[in-house]
Amino acid sequence: MLDKLRLIGSAVSLMRNTESARAASRRIKEGMDRGIHVGQDARAGVQVTLTGYARVLSIRIDPSIVPGITQDPVGRQAAEALIAEAVNDAIRKAKAALRDSLNTEVAALGLPPLPREIGDALST
Repeated sequence: MLDKLRLIGSAVSLMRNTESARAASRRIKEGMDRGIHVGQDARAGVQVTLTGYARVLSIRIDPSIVPGITQDPVGRQAAEALIAEAVNDAIRKAKAALRDSLNTEVAALGLPPLPREIGDALST
């Protein structure tokens, strides 16, 4: 009950301070616009670079794994797994950066921390 009252109080405060909320929203968007996140597989054979919006900018494949990709179906499957691992790593980093940015802005606005469910959604 007390948490709900705090949340209502925070919402009222936020409504009174809409310009601060707009500024926080702009800062978050600008951070996503500037965000570049590089993910890689565990052996660094594949690197993927994403924007803050999870748009793939580039994929770099180490030349040492290229011969296995072109001839052998097993090598190709291994390379695909490495690419997927690198993409997922970059997405995880982009989500973590967004979560950190949101937490910073929420605290600056004097709001209670984000619910755990939101933080968890941005961590998966």
